[in-house]
Amino acid sequence: MNITDQGQYFCKIFDGMDISLKVINNSEFENCIFQNSDLSGTEFFHCSFTNCIFTNCNLGNTNFLDSTLAGTKFFQKKLMTMNCVNNSWISPAAICFGFIAYHWTFLSYSLAGAISQG
Repeated sequence: MNITDQGQYFCKIFDGMDISLKVINNSEFENCIFQNSDLSGTEFFHCSFTNCIFTNCNLGNTNFLDSTLAGTKFFQKKLMTMNCVNNSWISPAAICFGFIAYHWTFLSYSLAGAISQG
């Protein structure tokens, strides 16, 4: 399955996919699961993630720009150099379990009820 600009993805499972080095604009993801996938270097502009799960994905140098993450969970061992600029993280958003985060950048964001558990 290809992820495209202005796409709408509901209840989709992205397993073992190479989604690296892509630029995704104005797409909506709801109740989607990203597992064992490579999203490194991908830029998500004006995207919406609602109740999505990221587990064991490569998110190195992934950028979430002007995006919304609501009820989104990250089950990662390492999240290195992930950039979040001008985003809204809505409760209960960004619930992170058992990870070590290096070089996360958060600029002009709203963290409303975000939880991190390690």
